[in-house]
Amino acid sequence: MRVLPLAVFWSLWFLNYSSRTVFSPLLPLIEENFLLSHGQAGGLFTSLAIGYGVSVLVAGRFASVWGRKKVLAASFVEIGFVFLLHSANAGHLLEQNFSLALQQCRRIY
Repeated sequence: MRVLPLAVFWSLWFLNYSSRTVFSPLLPLIEENFLLSHGQAGGLFTSLAIGYGVSVLVAGRFASVWGRKKVLAASFVEIGFVFLLHSANAGHLLEQNFSLALQQCRRIY
């Protein structure tokens, strides 16, 4: 039956889209909790958008060269590996890395 693969891919698309769109309404809370200015919080959102745009262009080029199924499979493996790394560094180390990244953003802006 083709309903299950369709449901899986729709769910993945929904999670991908919602993870990018939910960030904008949360900017005031992020500003408040991390003591960021509007410009710094906007810089976080801009870097997220630029990173997404660049990755779409690069993935499109790879898909045209290697084929979309291979690129999709490789991206799933890569995302799984990154999630494993994050779970291994969960807690204190992850918080330290995030706070260091925010400090770098504050220096830039």
